[in-house]
Amino acid sequence: MGKKSVYVSMLGISALPLLILGVLVSVFSSLRIVSTIHSEEGNELRGLGVSIVTMYDELYPGDYRFSNEENGFLMKGNHPVNGDYEIIYRLKEELGVDITLFYMDTRIVTTIKDRDGNSIVGTKADERVVEDVLKKGKEQFYTGIEIGGTPYFAYYAPIYNKSGGPVGMIFVAKSLREIRNHIMEMVTPIVLLTAVFMIVMGYVSISYSGKMVRGFRKIENFLYRVSEGDLMSSMDASILVRRDEMGEMARHIVAMQKSFKDLVEKDILTGLDNRRCGEKALERLHRSALEENGKFVVVLGDIDLFKKMNDQHGHPGGDAVLKAIACLLQKNVEGKGSVARWGGEEFLLLYENMDLPSALKALECLLKEIRETMVNYKGNEIHVTMTFGVVEGSTEEIHTLLKAADDRLYFGKEHGRNCIIYDMGEENE
Repeated sequence: MGKKSVYVSMLGISALPLLILGVLVSVFSSLRIVSTIHSEEGNELRGLGVSIVTMYDELYPGDYRFSNEENGFLMKGNHPVNGDYEIIYRLKEELGVDITLFYMDTRIVTTIKDRDGNSIVGTKADERVVEDVLKKGKEQFYTGIEIGGTPYFAYYAPIYNKSGGPVGMIFVAKSLREIRNHIMEMVTPIVLLTAVFMIVMGYVSISYSGKMVRGFRKIENFLYRVSEGDLMSSMDASILVRRDEMGEMARHIVAMQKSFKDLVEKDILTGLDNRRCGEKALERLHRSALEENGKFVVVLGDIDLFKKMNDQHGHPGGDAVLKAIACLLQKNVEGKGSVARWGGEEFLLLYENMDLPSALKALECLLKEIRETMVNYKGNEIHVTMTFGVVEGSTEEIHTLLKAADDRLYFGKEHGRNCIIYDMGEENE
């Protein structure tokens, strides 16, 4: 009975708290992921909604009006909106979203169909949407709103003419099932990994006392920090050097932390690949050059006078510039290679299966587009230029290629900026 009593005490002292910790880690991680995904999806839908309204304004200048004299068409300026599905169906195919344009509370153009496959054009918006968005003139998100028999995570925003109140609404949404599947794909591995490690920790904990309990408290603190998003947190060194089960478990948890960090491969601000991804892409191209004589070109680009922009417009203004430049860079390398945010205002562009002249031609087009781009921020137009250092890929060491590109970038910075340097004695523009 004595041994059993000690065993039960150990379970109560160590195994039970560890079980609770596992649940907390799973719950905290899941809630954080759910919150992050909802936030990201919401921002994406909002941005897309604003872009669609802006696109209509740019393509078809003028007010929205409904004209019975023109066969009951909704007009945008002189352009009939009814039946114009090209824009919204292209966006639906590319982004997997449903889009609807309302005139007042009536659907005029939509990608949504009912269960029988019929378009729901001409149907009315939900009364609460009309009240929240159309009457109050405020954008609104809805989770689980059902349209055409499908529940959506939806974004609604009022549409205005140049004067007066709202004349309609824009609707951009994703299927709630799709978002929930995305959440499950992200949450399940974390829950399973946490469960596995908590089982291991519970098994080890019943073999020790005293020092073991203190060790688990250190592990608990580490896991909590990781569950809160601190993926750079360090495990206590005294645990990692242990050669027993606790030390082994701690090292596995650190490996799990590294796996989580490896999942994060995007730069949050710009949406481009981060430096880690850029390095991996360069390693892949370099390996191809070694094994298959593959061609590639390495480019390091830097926004000119970026510190001055930050000083003049603040960091939010600098962020706006980074986002705008990122879009141009991504567009330029599409189908040709990849781009990564290398650090700060510096970017790495990799042109795949291209020789130097072809890459320079693409860069010339990019630099011209950058020069012609004005970034609007709080009513101010920010003029942006960039300097690029270019080196043709080879079987030389990667750090040698990067240094060559960096040296040419620095040379360009020292000789006037706003240029492309592919040879220390020449520049193409």
